[in-house]
Amino acid sequence: LSFMKYVSFLELEPDELSLVTWQTCLSDGHCDYEGFLFIKDSEPIRLNRTEPLGKDVLYTTSDTEDWYGCWYYAFKKLSDSQYLLFGYDGSSIYDNQMLVDVLTLSPEGISFGDDIFEDKETPGTFTNRLLLSYSSDASVSLTIVKVSV
Repeated sequence: LSFMKYVSFLELEPDELSLVTWQTCLSDGHCDYEGFLFIKDSEPIRLNRTEPLGKDVLYTTSDTEDWYGCWYYAFKKLSDSQYLLFGYDGSSIYDNQMLVDVLTLSPEGISFGDDIFEDKETPGTFTNRLLLSYSSDASVSLTIVKVSV
C-alpha cells in the first residue's frame, strides 16, 4: 500500500463535494496525474489530463476534459461556488512545481482557473493561477495564511 501516500482525498463540502487526485511516478522521473470530482447525486467526473503544466497555464482556464494534471493537497473555500486549490506537480527528475488554482462550479460547468491573482509588479494585470517552479533539490511548501476576495 505504499502508493497510498500519493493519493489525496479532499472533502470540499462534507457529504456533498469531494476531489480525489493521485500521482504515478514513472521510471523516467516524470509523474503522471489523474483525478475524480465527486458531486452528491451525480456520476463521478473524471479529470482528463491533456498536457503537463507550462507557463501558458497562468493565463488559461480548463475544464474536466482538458485538465493539466497535478496532485491537490489542500484547499480553501472562497465562496459557495469557488475553491482555492493547492497543488504539486513533479514535472521532471530535476524540477517541481507548486500551484494555487481556482475550482469553480457553476450552471455552465466546472472550470479550473480564474483571473483573481493580481501581478504585484504589473498592477491591473491578473493571472488565472499561481505557479512556482523550483529545483527538486529544494524544499518548498505553500500554505493558507489569509484569503480575502
